[in-house]
Amino acid sequence: MVSTKPTKRTDYHNGHEKLISWGRNWETRTKIMTCFMTAFGLIGLDKLSLLIFSFSLLLLIVISMGFSIKYILSKLVLLLPFLALMSVPLIIGPGFPVTNDRFVFPLILTLKALSVSLLMFIMILSQPLQQFLNALSHMHLPPFFISILFLSWRYTFVLWDTLKNTQSALVSRLFNTSFRKRTFKTYGEVMGGILIKSIDRSEKLYRAMIARGFSGRISSSKPQSITRWDIIKSFLFVGVIISLNIIEKWWFV
Repeated sequence: MVSTKPTKRTDYHNGHEKLISWGRNWETRTKIMTCFMTAFGLIGLDKLSLLIFSFSLLLLIVISMGFSIKYILSKLVLLLPFLALMSVPLIIGPGFPVTNDRFVFPLILTLKALSVSLLMFIMILSQPLQQFLNALSHMHLPPFFISILFLSWRYTFVLWDTLKNTQSALVSRLFNTSFRKRTFKTYGEVMGGILIKSIDRSEKLYRAMIARGFSGRISSSKPQSITRWDIIKSFLFVGVIISLNIIEKWWFV
């Protein structure tokens, strides 16, 4: 029987101790395919009760992989403004009075979006991103696609550091946010400077990579072996979502 209790080891990534759980030990390629098939199965569900059950089950699975509830909520809450912008027109768009049926459809869409987001936790965040990208490189995807993903991930942190340094520089010069014309002019100059600096940095990076013989393919390590337990986990995930679709088609007729 596979233990779902996360164990700790001395493994630090970006200054944080990592948790080794059954989700991280799940072979990444089978995990990716399983999450994609599960996502399509979730999208096919239309009954509110089954979607609530699916979301609750996925939430328990993500927690069992070692993610804290606080961390999960901090990520899911980022979706709420977009879901609200989608839901409000659907609820009040046809006019007043607002009936109960108008709340059901936006709630179904919201549960689907949140459930798929939890699948992203399982697929991407349950192991180091390098391991995820390495698995993608062994799934016969175009090499340039893997290279773009890797470089985008790497330079997202560089851009974030640049933005933080720019903000610190503005604060040290007693810059105050306001809706004045001078403030917007400062914002424009700052963003223009960051854009020019980014273009210059990308050109230098490209020349450096070409000088080192880069051909569009990032080297990868040997993929993790697929075990019997990896296949069992995949069958359990896909089996549950297929069962829910069968229940919806036969039971809720």
